[in-house]
Amino acid sequence: MDDRTIIGWASEIAKAGTAYYSGEDYSDSNGQQRYFKCFVTDGIVCQEKWAQLNNPRVLVILRETREQFDYCRSDIGGNIFDLTKYLTKPNDEYKFEWNTPKSTYRPVKEWIETIFKKYGYDIPKNNNIFEHVAVMNLKKTPGGATHDNKLGKFCKDFKERLYKQIHEINPKIIILANEYNNFFKKIMKDHIACDEMKHVQSNRKDPSPLGLYICKQCSLKTSPLLVFNAYHPCTNRTTAEDFQILLDQYDPKK
Repeated sequence: MDDRTIIGWASEIAKAGTAYYSGEDYSDSNGQQRYFKCFVTDGIVCQEKWAQLNNPRVLVILRETREQFDYCRSDIGGNIFDLTKYLTKPNDEYKFEWNTPKSTYRPVKEWIETIFKKYGYDIPKNNNIFEHVAVMNLKKTPGGATHDNKLGKFCKDFKERLYKQIHEINPKIIILANEYNNFFKKIMKDHIACDEMKHVQSNRKDPSPLGLYICKQCSLKTSPLLVFNAYHPCTNRTTAEDFQILLDQYDPKK
């Protein structure tokens, strides 16, 4: 998103008052200010690495970010924050976060690694893998530990803005965090021919929480578009093994 789009969208949300905000700003026990009443921009983390030859162009679509810290404040100014500032932290700063039981980005990292390996896309050993992908939240304002009904309202009210962002990112592969309904039935409803989608289910022995949708007719630039629908990563119910099983089943020639 360009600065003008971000500022306009943030202003529209702010004028709506509490309609899209899920909490009140506060100071935590360490004296750090935490922000709910803000706009969080996201998308391609590093344009240069996204454009590299053979990059599978993976877009991870999550629900909403958590409360924001000052170090993630956008250069645009105002009450605008930037998810890419969080995702471009050095790898050593992620060690604690990636090893917590409720981590969002530890499982996502493993999913991305599985896809990259399948497509033969190698990144330098010490690279931050998130600099090679795009990450966006459907709801551009922070939520709490659990999402509320504001997420669905946000997707309905801003479906064209969200579609435009996805179109501009131009992914080849999308990973959904258990957001099939919001993605397919709200945002992409008028942009994907559902009768041309093929669902491939993972064949893990235990009930599998992962499906692959092959979208052959889509108004995005890439065809076919591959969409993985996984459980939210913090549940630990979808594994890298699930992605491997589905990728082994998928034959792009069919």
